[in-house]
Amino acid sequence: MANNQQLKIKISSILVIFILIVFAFKIYSRNILNMTGDFGDAPVSYGKPVHYKPEEGPYFGAKRGDNDLKKFSDSCIYDYCNIDDSTGADDEDAFTNNFMVVPSDVKSSVFLPDVEAKEKSYTLNIPVNAAEDGDPVRCWIDFNGNGIFDETEKASAVCHKGKNIVALTWLLNTNLQPCLTYARLRTCKDIFVQQLELPDAAVTTGEVEDYLVRIIKTEAPLTELKNYADLGLLNSTES
Repeated sequence: MANNQQLKIKISSILVIFILIVFAFKIYSRNILNMTGDFGDAPVSYGKPVHYKPEEGPYFGAKRGDNDLKKFSDSCIYDYCNIDDSTGADDEDAFTNNFMVVPSDVKSSVFLPDVEAKEKSYTLNIPVNAAEDGDPVRCWIDFNGNGIFDETEKASAVCHKGKNIVALTWLLNTNLQPCLTYARLRTCKDIFVQQLELPDAAVTTGEVEDYLVRIIKTEAPLTELKNYADLGLLNSTES
């Protein structure tokens, strides 16, 4: 009789522990699924990067990355890199369009300076506010227009604490073709640098900013790449 009573107590204890584990897992899963962060907004073929705790660490331009809604990264069409600009604060402010005429079909998007196909290199000067000496910066540009950021398309640098202008340079392939393509800037605290080495990984602290980039022939008129949607240079991709 005593043995039966002890067995019932053990079974009850196991059930209580199991219920507590299930309850804790549900809470954990709900919190993870509802986590917010600073997301990228290039087409989904480039991956879905996120920076948790964007209020900490370095950032591009004058504004820190903001916490976007998770659904923003999961259900939007990314054609023009302008979802993050129009969601919450317009925190993608490292670059502006004051250097060129912006076609009407991408008027709310921001471009990096043009890449001239005939040049042997391309240099990008990026404003970064670093939290500490050694904070890393990574940038990918899809020069070959294959819809992904290749490892060979990555440039790297480190910052000094405070305001920086980080100059990144890429050596260009002589076979570059005119097109509209994409770039991704990422930064974070130095202690999380290993998370920053992939263009689509989740990173703690810092910011991600995605931009449009034109690859042009110098001798070509500006109107050659005027309306990107009509030219089929944008890959409309929905997650």
